[in-house]
Amino acid sequence: MQPPARLIERWSRHRGLAAVGLLNLTAAAVFLVLMLIDDTTVLGIDRWIKPAKFGFSVGLYLWTVAWFLPSLRIGRGKIAAIGWIIAILMFFENLLIFTQAIRGTRSHFNFDTPLDGTICGWMGILVLLNTAMLVVLTALFVFRAADGPRPWIWSIRIGLFILLLGSGVGGFMISNGGHSVGAEDGGPGLPVVHWNANAGDLRVAHLIGLHGIQVIPFVAFLLGRTRMNDRRQLAVIVAFSVGYALLGGLLFWQAIEGIPLLSVRS
Repeated sequence: MQPPARLIERWSRHRGLAAVGLLNLTAAAVFLVLMLIDDTTVLGIDRWIKPAKFGFSVGLYLWTVAWFLPSLRIGRGKIAAIGWIIAILMFFENLLIFTQAIRGTRSHFNFDTPLDGTICGWMGILVLLNTAMLVVLTALFVFRAADGPRPWIWSIRIGLFILLLGSGVGGFMISNGGHSVGAEDGGPGLPVVHWNANAGDLRVAHLIGLHGIQVIPFVAFLLGRTRMNDRRQLAVIVAFSVGYALLGGLLFWQAIEGIPLLSVRS
């Protein structure tokens, strides 16, 4: 498996998704470097951590969508349009997050100044539009998926559904006014991820849900390299997906109960 060849293939599948995905991954790498030379913090956390995480996550998501889109039976023009809409929406959403990091302030739940409130408002609009596109994408894979191995197609469908659940956790965070339950955002956090170590943190379940779109199809990919027949592969994928979804549900329950994933209390 040669990475350059894979990158070229992803580019050929959808140039917009490939380009914006690469841009986000590059930005994430830059932010990781900035963490080494700038110790400015926001809510007690290095200001470059959040944009780095979002850059990596969005870049991976866009490349994943680029990989899956040709598995739809809707025509090249519609596939191109859907990909470009998703790429543009994600570009501007992350651009606002990056802008706030550069300004040295919070991106989410920030209404400290009129400018911050405007940026946060536009982020909310972009989140809603991106969620709407995710619903469209899920519906298309349910009703207009191309012919292909059943385990593979169903892994995409299930992954998208779990991604929708993860997005729902994001909506809950908005209604909660933050990602922490039982404490204010910020404060002591776990190494690297900085999940709240003294209260519930909705970001844990959010992360599990968002990356179901990569995890479930990856399991299908591995199963496809075995000698299992399609029926057994599909059974394993469904069983794994149920366990994965239950894990996300358990982590969500833990968070809303105000229980940290791991506590640093003495």
